[in-house]
Amino acid sequence: MDSISKPCLCATVSARTLIGAKPDCACAGERVPPPEGMEPVARKIFKGVLLLEMAGVAGACLLFYRMDTNQDFRHTMNRRFPSILEVYYKSNEWSGVYGKREEDQLKWLSSKN
Repeated sequence: MDSISKPCLCATVSARTLIGAKPDCACAGERVPPPEGMEPVARKIFKGVLLLEMAGVAGACLLFYRMDTNQDFRHTMNRRFPSILEVYYKSNEWSGVYGKREEDQLKWLSSKN
């Protein structure tokens, strides 16, 4: 019975558990390559996440440009999304550009009267 070799069960376990394989196993110390289908899937997920991040940055830059150049758009943002306009004002103040908030408030108050 001892002369009959037992079949290797390492093929049924993942590569993480192979590290702890017994020394008498035929495949002890060998590295099992990842399944063929996993690398393209991970690459596609990474590309998708990267594309979404790039689209988000482009959208934020476009929104900032539009708010920076159009006072009427800032008024629309004040009515619909005041928190976003507040972030715009704060970012301008952090960068050293002061007075936009006051200019907008003066124009909006004078247009109401």
